[in-house]
Amino acid sequence: LIRQILEVEKAGTTQEKLELEEINLTSFINHVVDQFQPVASEKKIRLYGPSSASDVYLLTDQQLLQRIVENLLSNAIKFSDPGQPVRVLVEAGPAFTDVIVEDKGPGISKEEQQQLFTRYGRL
Repeated sequence: LIRQILEVEKAGTTQEKLELEEINLTSFINHVVDQFQPVASEKKIRLYGPSSASDVYLLTDQQLLQRIVENLLSNAIKFSDPGQPVRVLVEAGPAFTDVIVEDKGPGISKEEQQQLFTRYGRL
């Protein structure tokens, strides 16, 4: 899924090639979460990053991944009611890694989910 999102993001930029590098995903996401703390605090939202107990490494385009994580956090904060938590989790499996953004927002309908990650899809 991340590769698919990265390809869609790449298509929307002037960047022609993915610049893949290995990053510490847990640290990377915690850094992005830290940048969103002031915005979350303004709305009285508790924002939690992934536990640093176990580092997870990922081969990715760091710039595009940052845009994706920022977009997910921005939407989670925007659509959550004040006082609600927003959590970002990283779960590593043997063949994949999940990045999960949990919030208490209204969610996306099944019909709108089909428009996610399409080139000109707007929800």
